[in-house]
Amino acid sequence: KKSGGVVFLITFALLTPHGTNEMNQQYKGKQEWQKRYADAHYRWSEQKHPNVVADGYYTLPKFPDVTTANGLTQFVVNYLDWSGCYGNRINTMGRVIKAGRDIQTINGTIKAKTVMIKGSTKRGTADVQAVINGRSLALEIKVGKDRMSEAQLKQQQAVQNAGGYYYVIRDVDTFLATYDKFMAAPKMTLL
Repeated sequence: KKSGGVVFLITFALLTPHGTNEMNQQYKGKQEWQKRYADAHYRWSEQKHPNVVADGYYTLPKFPDVTTANGLTQFVVNYLDWSGCYGNRINTMGRVIKAGRDIQTINGTIKAKTVMIKGSTKRGTADVQAVINGRSLALEIKVGKDRMSEAQLKQQQAVQNAGGYYYVIRDVDTFLATYDKFMAAPKMTLL
């Protein structure tokens, strides 16, 4: 496309329709979790962007590094959302704000001090709030040698004492097994 003498090239990775041998080639060498992640993304894309899929412009999603807590959390939240469930990453940290205004002087600007405001979420709250098949779950993401803090153990106990579901997710296999377990159970409905 030309615009003001500049040429813009628009490129798409063209994949053939889902389920064909060519699409299966895209999965070649992928781990099972990557296949499920890509399949969930494809089904979501069919609903969210039907013309892109129908016209053959669908591309595989970028796979997160599930060996890190951030990557595993991203995988969990995306997979839930793409599968028609609910996933929300919870941030328990506070935030930094300015305590005053910057002051302009002859010699320059004196920056206002910053202070940390405590977050409003309870300490130890699980990393992901999920709803799978009508059931609300708290999912704490721990990778490698990560261990639960005292505050997290207290929150786990509080959730379980209230009749809630709380799971520690250490890898994609643990998450997918938990997901499959809740999807296989009869769907919860509102009273």
